[in-house]
Amino acid sequence: MMDEVKPKAAVKMDPQKEEQILDCALHNFAKYGYRDTKTEVIALEAHVSKGTVFHYFGSKDQLLIIVVENAIKKITQVADFSVWTESKDLVDMVIRATKYKIELELKYADEFRLLINVYGAIDQFPKRIQPILQETYQREMQDQIGKLLNPVLAKMDLRDDVTPALVFELVTAIMSQIEQQTTVLMHQDPNAKLKDFTEIIDKATRYLEVVERGIVRKSAV
Repeated sequence: MMDEVKPKAAVKMDPQKEEQILDCALHNFAKYGYRDTKTEVIALEAHVSKGTVFHYFGSKDQLLIIVVENAIKKITQVADFSVWTESKDLVDMVIRATKYKIELELKYADEFRLLINVYGAIDQFPKRIQPILQETYQREMQDQIGKLLNPVLAKMDLRDDVTPALVFELVTAIMSQIEQQTTVLMHQDPNAKLKDFTEIIDKATRYLEVVERGIVRKSAV
């Protein structure tokens, strides 16, 4: 029977120590992953005792969950959603969104690396926390995706046999593919600048142009 991950009972925390622990935990989880992150290293870097880490957060599992929640909230708070919602069509949206998302990834590298590690390989984490991580993502992110895409779809004259839900799934799949390519490049060159992602941005544009036009040549009437 799996151990249940129980929330840590409320304890009185020193705000500065709490912030130091969370910052160091974010960096370590992002850089080394869950299994290779050591709580003693987090404590050392945060200038607190290992006992303080567990007193504040209960367990390594609970610390990860809180760090993931904070990373998602940070990204949603700083993001300018008008980059998506004010796009005139899907191609425009993907171009604007891809450039902007890369800028955010470069600026908030630890947050994005953590989320990519967590949700790109959820099965690498202990089974006892997988449902919690998945629920956290769905609660915080899925609603945002719909809010970003729906205003753009409302401006488009979709075919009668094409539903917004179908377009939503297709665009999400394409953006996921672009995310993978972006991640590979960032791993290869941690100091990459926006101009280094030109090829990926161009490919994203081509993907959506094909989606809008189709892949079959129309027969002459």
